[in-house]
Amino acid sequence: MVTVILLATLLTFIISLGPGAYKLMTTSVEDKLRTDANVMVLEGWGKRAQRAMENHLETYISFMALAVLAVYLGDRVGVDDIKRVSLAGGWLYLISRVVHWLCFLGAVPYVRTAAYAGSIIGIVIVGWSVFRLAPI
Repeated sequence: MVTVILLATLLTFIISLGPGAYKLMTTSVEDKLRTDANVMVLEGWGKRAQRAMENHLETYISFMALAVLAVYLGDRVGVDDIKRVSLAGGWLYLISRVVHWLCFLGAVPYVRTAAYAGSIIGIVIVGWSVFRLAPI
């Protein structure tokens, strides 16, 4: 699960680069030096990248809290079956978030929605594992 946590953090960093890259590519040097360049209205793929980042952060916080608890409780208790289920939920979350991000950038609506649902299911699986590990 630690690998999934690290990869999810790396994914968050990569996703956060999108809106900034758009701003760098679409403004002049003078625009970049002004303070109001930070609040410019994004369009096209830059707007989708910004929304993808915001959407990712909505799920990332819950996932990270539960994933860290799963690692802590799993190491403390040592129940391998529940730890494996938690790990599967973590991978489902991570893979779904990558697909969701790519679909957001490419404006693919139905697959994006399915990927979002997959990430929520991954969070629920990790949460259920934490719930099962906590009373042990």
